[in-house]
Amino acid sequence: MTGPLTDLLREVRRTLRRAGLIRGAALFGLTLIAGSAVAGGLDFLIRPSGTAARLLFSLAAIAPAVWVVVTFLLPALRNHISDIELARRIESYDPRWRGRLAAATAFLKQDPVAGSTELQRRLIDDVSQGIASEPPPVIVDKTRLRKVVLAAIAVASLAFIFICASPVLARSGLLRLAMPLAAVEWPRTVELHLVMESGAAIGPKIQIGRGQTLRFHVRNRNGDVPNDLTMQVIGPDGGRRSEPVPIADEASSDGIEPEVGVGSLLAAEGPLRFRVVGGDHRNMPYVIADVVPPPVFERMIVTVTPPAYLQAEPNAPKTGGGAASGIVGSSVSFKGRANKPLFSAELFIGDHGGQKTTLSDDGRTVTAAFTLDQPGLSSYWFRLRDRGGFENPEAPRYELRVAADTIPAVRIVEPPDDVTATADADLPVVVEATDDHGLTSVRLRFNRDGLHDEAEGPDEASDSPGRMLAPFDGPERPLKGTYPLLWSLGPLELRPGDRLEFRGEATDAFDLGPPHVGRSSPRRITIVSASEKREELLDRQAELLDDLAQARRDEERVSETVAALLAQLAQSTDLPADQKDLLARSELEQRRISSQLADAEDGLKQRAARAFAELKSNRLEDSTLSDRLERIATELGVLEASALPAADRSMTAARKSESGDAALSALVAAKGEMSVVQQSLDTLLEDLGAWRKRRDLGIEANELLAIQRELREETAKTAAQTLGTVSAELTDQQTGALERLGQRQNGLADRMSRLAQTIERLVNPSIASGGTSQEDAGQQERITDSSADKRLEGAADLLRSVGMPATARAAGESIRGNNLGEAGRLQRELLSQLQALREILSQSDRMRFDEENLRTASNALTGLAETQEEILGELRQADGESQALDDETREGLIGDQAQLREDAAAAARNLRSATAHEAAGLVDDAVRQMAEGLERLRRREDDAAERLLGNARDWLRRAERQATSQADDVAQRLASERIASSVGKIESLVSRQTEVNDEVRRLDGLKRESGSLSRSQLLLLRKLIESQQTIATETQDVTRNLDQATIIAFALQSAVGHMERLETSLTAKETGPSAQGDGDAAKTRLDQVASALRRTALLSGSADKNDPSRAQGEEASGDVPRLVQLELLKMLQEDVYQRTQSLDDAHSAGEFSAAQREELKRLGVEQQSLFEMFTQLVNEATPAVEEASE
Repeated sequence: MTGPLTDLLREVRRTLRRAGLIRGAALFGLTLIAGSAVAGGLDFLIRPSGTAARLLFSLAAIAPAVWVVVTFLLPALRNHISDIELARRIESYDPRWRGRLAAATAFLKQDPVAGSTELQRRLIDDVSQGIASEPPPVIVDKTRLRKVVLAAIAVASLAFIFICASPVLARSGLLRLAMPLAAVEWPRTVELHLVMESGAAIGPKIQIGRGQTLRFHVRNRNGDVPNDLTMQVIGPDGGRRSEPVPIADEASSDGIEPEVGVGSLLAAEGPLRFRVVGGDHRNMPYVIADVVPPPVFERMIVTVTPPAYLQAEPNAPKTGGGAASGIVGSSVSFKGRANKPLFSAELFIGDHGGQKTTLSDDGRTVTAAFTLDQPGLSSYWFRLRDRGGFENPEAPRYELRVAADTIPAVRIVEPPDDVTATADADLPVVVEATDDHGLTSVRLRFNRDGLHDEAEGPDEASDSPGRMLAPFDGPERPLKGTYPLLWSLGPLELRPGDRLEFRGEATDAFDLGPPHVGRSSPRRITIVSASEKREELLDRQAELLDDLAQARRDEERVSETVAALLAQLAQSTDLPADQKDLLARSELEQRRISSQLADAEDGLKQRAARAFAELKSNRLEDSTLSDRLERIATELGVLEASALPAADRSMTAARKSESGDAALSALVAAKGEMSVVQQSLDTLLEDLGAWRKRRDLGIEANELLAIQRELREETAKTAAQTLGTVSAELTDQQTGALERLGQRQNGLADRMSRLAQTIERLVNPSIASGGTSQEDAGQQERITDSSADKRLEGAADLLRSVGMPATARAAGESIRGNNLGEAGRLQRELLSQLQALREILSQSDRMRFDEENLRTASNALTGLAETQEEILGELRQADGESQALDDETREGLIGDQAQLREDAAAAARNLRSATAHEAAGLVDDAVRQMAEGLERLRRREDDAAERLLGNARDWLRRAERQATSQADDVAQRLASERIASSVGKIESLVSRQTEVNDEVRRLDGLKRESGSLSRSQLLLLRKLIESQQTIATETQDVTRNLDQATIIAFALQSAVGHMERLETSLTAKETGPSAQGDGDAAKTRLDQVASALRRTALLSGSADKNDPSRAQGEEASGDVPRLVQLELLKMLQEDVYQRTQSLDDAHSAGEFSAAQREELKRLGVEQQSLFEMFTQLVNEATPAVEEASE
């Protein structure tokens, strides 16, 4: 039956089937193309070689398409939906039918239970009319269908584009997916292969020597190698590892081609399998590498033979490690057994090859020999090559320890330092020598002109008695020895001022190169006169006494500490921690004292013994000095043997004691031993104290002078702060400062009093003893006869007359009473008195006396030599005329010569009184020659007489030169003392001038504030004028003392001029810039002169006193070096220039004032004086320069 309803159902069914087929077809194409692309892409990336993986990729590609067919296409083709179900689906899209469409469809099927036929017909008609008037909506979702179709079209388009772009890849991928079991491969862009560095291809199996590195190249047949080259290695244990292969981007000097991978494989163990992958070449077959053992030694025998000169047996052969040790020059023989037959063996010493070796016939035994020629730590090794061409790349290195035959070590034990000695001294010399293989000789080389190692060999001049002594030279070869030698200097005929340089030398048996000569550090012997050596020993004795006194004080301090510890132990059973620390420190201090007194090298005992030995070895006859030194050495030796070690042991026992009683007992014992040490030192110091006190008086006077100057400066500074202030208005701080200054001044007065008492006791010992014994009387007689003690008498007279301690105490009371003006006056008196005392106690008087005597004796010797020359002239004249002397002439000559001999003997005595012992000795030689010549003259042996008297004349001339030189030395020392004294005075003047300048500035400031000076300030102004006058007067005194140094005197006179102008300004109550400028200029001049004199003292101390040009130049320049005077002259010229410049600036601003015109006049005078002094300085220097150039 047909109708609208039936047609509707038929049309809807047809539409639904068509839409299902379209959808299924689109989904099928979409899933098939996408699955193939994904599976093909994974297959391309992974590139599996097995069929199983490819089969899985194929299944993965078609599985989604099969699912689409089953799910969508097949249901669309079958389409078994009933009419009623179809009607209900239509009703779901159009609710207006509300089940009528499904009911009408059922009535059409004539359902028996559907109701009456009339009702059915009516419903069917209504539905049919509704369908005819308003058909139901299309039930297909066209939007979703359109999206699916469009997606399928898009995927298909992309697939088409890819196929067109890369048809080969697309074809390969489809074939691999369609035929997973077929041998279809992806096309590769990289085709790798391996070659050796030489270019030979690497086969599937190769051999590598163990320890060697296989180096190969990786190339790509299709172009450049990829950047991800990787070497894959499978070890003998199956372990895998990968490492990148570097790429050479450009050609290099070693021939590497561009774009080539450079690989290397170290063959440690085998077999190995390796390959290289990169890019899309991932399946290169593995190369099998068999590892071949390298050639090595299985057994070795090494024998070392020492050099022949050592006369030693070869060392026992060593088996095993191959290491060798020996001395330079030793021979090494090597024998080794290899693990396989060898083609070659090359010996290397260090990195130097080419050493000869010998192979046995079977190629298994290697022998070699070489010499150890370089000291130090090195090695040797063999480059072995087997008959297969394999080497051991890491050949073992065998240690070589080569010791050098060292040069003998030589040390001069005695004397330990440079020494002075008399010309006839017997100098004890001890040479210590050591060598690692034995000494063959020990010698002492010496020279007057210094030693020159470069110019002389070890045996040069060995036969010269003037240059070499040999305390040891024998067949024995001791490793170490100490060789004493008593060196008599007498045969060398040395004179004071000569210098010897000597050293110890030792040789060994070394004969493989330059001889081994060990040399010690040189020692120098300066030849001095007996008196100079005696003075040196006296100085050393004084140092010994100073050190003994210090040791005594240190011992007393330690003893007091021990007494305090004993007191602590008496109150408690043990010492607290801090007291134990104190005990430990005291123990260390006691050991230091023991070492100071008795150390074997530098102890006071050893120093005294050394000085005593020098006294004897220099043949000095001084029983007093000898007794003192021997007494010191003997007394300290007794302490070294008993009290000192006992004290050390007791202090150590006390520190280690575990109980208070044990510590107490040990400290009591230590205290007793310390008392013994103190008593012994007290006895020594008391016995030698009188001599020491006389020697220390000058030092004490210098210290008192320095302290008084310091107190004067501090008093002046305090006066500037308290000026015009009465005592009641002083602050507590100012009062305390005055009290401290007063106490220090009184303390200095006590020291002056003790100094006066000491001098008085030394001059008159009966004061201390209450009477004069016979021994004291003898001592007093000796004091009176000595020049040194005459100075003591002069010092005592000065101290009695001036009352120096009382003046110092008065100054101290004035300071404490705030009467600083009076205190300053008294302090200036004290400075003057102390300066006089220091000069009296110095050696200046004696030195002036000696200089005068030496000059007189030198002139007398000149006259004696001239007289001797006249007598010789008469003898030569007679001999030249071939006539015998008549009796009258001979008697006259004999009388003249006898008188000359007596005069010469008197001159020798005068020289000795002036301590010119060397010159006196030369005159004695002349007197002996005169006596013998006189005797020959009487015997009419005129030729012999002429020769002897000529010798006498030569001795007199040498004596004259020696006396003149000694007089020059004394004059130089006097000049140094005069300069040192002047420096102190000028420094005091600088300090006082500074005080005046500061006060002038302070008064000027007060004057500017108030407009005028007060009464008290005017009073201070008058005191400043007086002080300035005093300073100017004292500066004039210093100027007169240095009047020979023209430039120095000029500078001081310039300072006086400024002082006088400052005094004039102050008198006119003018304290402004002009007055202050004069004060500053005066101080500047004094500073410049003090600096120049200090420089002079420094140069005088360092210059060579034997330089004739210097002596001549300095005498002409007033003992002030020309360089120092030139520097001072330069400063004076700079001052004149600056003042001239200032005047020129003032002149440009207007006319000169009266004061400026006066200044201009002074500048003209000063400039003229500077020119004259410069000319004089040049004239003085010219002869010395010409002499030096000649």
